[in-house]
Amino acid sequence: MRRLPAEVSVSRCSGPEGDGSRTDDPAEFPSAPPREAILTREQTARWLQMSVRSLDRSPIPRVKVGTRVRYSVEAVLEWIRKGGSEL
Repeated sequence: MRRLPAEVSVSRCSGPEGDGSRTDDPAEFPSAPPREAILTREQTARWLQMSVRSLDRSPIPRVKVGTRVRYSVEAVLEWIRKGGSEL
C-alpha cells in the first residue's frame, strides 16, 4: 500500500472558494461528468472507480435502452447524496 506524504491532507477538499472547505456536491470535482450526461457501463464504472461487474451488481439506478444499459449522471449523483442505499 502506497503512503501519502505527511503534508498531503486527505480530510478536506478544496471547496468553491478554494479555502480548503469541504464541498457536498460531487459534481464540483473535476472528474465528474456533466450532470445531463448519459453514460455507458464502462464510463460509469471508470468514473466511480469500480469494476463493471461491481457496478452491474450494485443498486445504482440505471436505464435500459433496448439491450443496452445506461446511467444518468444526475440519478447517480442523487443516489450518492442519499448515502448509496437501496432505492
